[in-house]
Amino acid sequence: MRQATEKKNRIEEEKHYRRRLLWQILFSALIAIAVFVGMVLGLFPAYEALLLKIRDPSLLPVDMEGFTGLVTLAVLAGGFLFWLIDRRQKDLAEAAREQSLSFQLFQTIHDRLVNPEQEEARRWILANIPIKPADQPAAEWYARITPIIAARPSGWQQARSPGQIYIKMVLNNLDFIGFVSEHFWDARDSDIEWLSPPIAKVWERLGPYVQHISELRHEPDYYRTASQIGEFCILFREERGLPPSEYVEGI
Repeated sequence: MRQATEKKNRIEEEKHYRRRLLWQILFSALIAIAVFVGMVLGLFPAYEALLLKIRDPSLLPVDMEGFTGLVTLAVLAGGFLFWLIDRRQKDLAEAAREQSLSFQLFQTIHDRLVNPEQEEARRWILANIPIKPADQPAAEWYARITPIIAARPSGWQQARSPGQIYIKMVLNNLDFIGFVSEHFWDARDSDIEWLSPPIAKVWERLGPYVQHISELRHEPDYYRTASQIGEFCILFREERGLPPSEYVEGI
C-alpha cells in the first residue's frame, strides 16, 4: 500500500511539473509576440515618421546603432529565456529519471527482503541467536552461540549446517543492500523507515557475530557494507525514538 501511494505521489508531482512548464512556455511565447507586435506597430512606424520629418540623422533622439543595439539585446534576452526553459525541461527529465531509478532499486531491495528463503533465514536467526548482553565478553557470547549455529538435524547431509547456511544467506543479502545503498540509492527517510525494522532486528544478533569473526580473521572489511547498513538501520530507529522490534515465535 505504501509503495503504491508513493508511486502515485511521484506521478502527480511529475504531472504538476509538466503543467508548470507548459504554462511557462505559453507565457514566454505571449511575451515574445507582444514585444514583436509592439515593435512592429509602435517603434518602427514612429522611427520612420521621425526620419521623414528630420532630414539630419544627427538630430534624431536615438541613433540607428543604438536602436539596433536594443533590438540585439531583446533577441539575446529571448534566447536566454528559451535557454532557461530548455534547462528546466532537462532538469525535470533528470529528476524523473532519478525517481524512476530510485523506485527500481527500492523494488529490487523489497523483493530481496521479502523473498521466502530470506524470511525463513531471518526467522531462524531471530529464534536461535540471542542478543549479546552489553556486559558480556564477545568471546564468551560467541562460544555460547557456536554450537547452536553448527547444530545439524538428524540425517543432514550438506557440508554446512542449517544455521551456517541461513547466516550466510542473510549476510550476503545485507551486503548487497548495503553496497547498493552506499553507491547507487539515494534513499529517503520513508524508504529507510520501511527498510529498517527487519534489518535492525536481525543485525542486533548478527552484528557482534560479524565483528568477532572479523577480529578472529584479521579482516576489517569482512562484510563491511552489511555492517554499515545494519548499524545505520539500528541508529536510524534509535534517533527517532522507535522501540526495538521484538521477535515473537510463530508470527
